[in-house]
Amino acid sequence: MIRQTLYHGNYALLSKSMKPNPDFWVSALHKQLVGPRVLAIQGHKNTGSPFRVFAHCGAANDGTVVVFGINVSNRPAKIRLEEPFSKAKFVDVYGLSAPKGYIKYDFN
Repeated sequence: MIRQTLYHGNYALLSKSMKPNPDFWVSALHKQLVGPRVLAIQGHKNTGSPFRVFAHCGAANDGTVVVFGINVSNRPAKIRLEEPFSKAKFVDVYGLSAPKGYIKYDFN
């Protein structure tokens, strides 16, 4: 993943005090879970929607699929997975959200 800045900047992963900003956690999860191969999504159009959905092969390259969504609205969003995902034996769910719905960056 390429970032504009790692430390002390408007889009830094780490603050001046070396605390991780929110993007750090998103980047860390993405690096651990998501592989480079992009998969097609059917039934949802990202254009014009405040909720965006993506699918990739897993980073482990063992047949896993990673489906993730980004909600840029201030309203909750739901995602429903249909077959074959709805019959998966194992599902790991990671939810990242900001306290009270506000993302705060530490510029100190």
